[in-house]
Amino acid sequence: MELTEISTSMEENRYRDLLINRFIFLIGFTVNITQIFLGINVSVSDVFMIFLIIFLFFTNSIYLTKKTTMYFILLLILRFFSTMQITSWLNISISFMPIFITLQKFLISLLYFILFISVLTVNPKIKDIFFKGLKYGTLILGTVSVLIYFIGPAFLRAIVLFGEIRMRGFMNDPNYFAYMQICGFCIWYLKGFKRKTTNFLAIVIYPITILLSASKTGLIVFIVMLSILSIEKIFKKRLSPAKLATLFLLISGSLALFYIFYDRILTSLLTFTQTVPQLERIHIVFENFSGAITEGGSGRIDAWDTAYKLIRDTHFMGIGFMDYSSVARVISGSPTIAHNTYLQLAVEWGIPFLIIGFIFFMKNFFAKLLHKQYMEVSLSIVTFIFSFGVSLQNSRILWIVLAILFYKFDKKVSNNYDIH
Repeated sequence: MELTEISTSMEENRYRDLLINRFIFLIGFTVNITQIFLGINVSVSDVFMIFLIIFLFFTNSIYLTKKTTMYFILLLILRFFSTMQITSWLNISISFMPIFITLQKFLISLLYFILFISVLTVNPKIKDIFFKGLKYGTLILGTVSVLIYFIGPAFLRAIVLFGEIRMRGFMNDPNYFAYMQICGFCIWYLKGFKRKTTNFLAIVIYPITILLSASKTGLIVFIVMLSILSIEKIFKKRLSPAKLATLFLLISGSLALFYIFYDRILTSLLTFTQTVPQLERIHIVFENFSGAITEGGSGRIDAWDTAYKLIRDTHFMGIGFMDYSSVARVISGSPTIAHNTYLQLAVEWGIPFLIIGFIFFMKNFFAKLLHKQYMEVSLSIVTFIFSFGVSLQNSRILWIVLAILFYKFDKKVSNNYDIH
């Protein structure tokens, strides 16, 4: 009788693990499909996320540390307080629907964080399944987007293009699309596909999609990550002194030639980029790096100035669950967002919680770095740098990366679930 019960329990555990693994893979794949529906940012992955959250709830498998729980409870309290106080700080009226939409965005993000903290607490290897799903999703959907761009009919091109020029894939914004593609690129670079043909496809598709997104921030982050990952691979191979010397001479020679022919190379590069609409937008990155921040339609300096005024006028407490664009319009006359995740969070969450959260982020980041968990480190660096030029506070992948950084593997919990 006891043997039968044990066998049944193990079978249930295997079924549960298989279900979770499949859904985590699907989340990784479909998080690349996100659109605006009735003013709400909706992703196909939300369906799988909500199902898993409900499943974990009814199986008593929701796990959060006390510190994390207290942090988000206090954050919710502060944001509701700031929402109620906003009319005494700014000349603005409160409307229910914008508050509801902002609250919905935050809760969806929080659910992704809770989901991944919970599944990783039981089985840390699940992150590899998510990485696999994200890798396949970025490559396959990126390939489909490129095919549609070159040979697809007009109605399909309208789906994958923003403003008839910038590629956004199946995301709602070209910058988010570039962010997702760079994350997929980092995962592939550190752990490629088994087939050489698939790896060749990745070599072609990732750079093309990132360039066609015409994201200046994306291009800069891509170059930085390609450099970091290439250096990491060189040191990981433990080359002989002779090979290191040869490599050093090649790099030194290349840099010397680049310096000598700099003007000619730059002129040729700018001429080429100006022949392609998407590349014309990002040629300023090569011509004038600092100008890339403020020119070409970005207007980030004005957006950052508006964010600073909102931080100051709300006494560093933030605007709570008010809609950022609506509040920004009152201050500057323009409904622009911050175009900077840190400023956006400072305005929405308040300075104290931003600082505390950032300290936790850096602490866990260096812990992963010391343990040589380069996949997590790479995605964290991408998110960290990208956040300076794009508002990612509601990005699902950002909250998943945070969960992967913050989770604590619990052996007792794992043993209870018979994870192997």
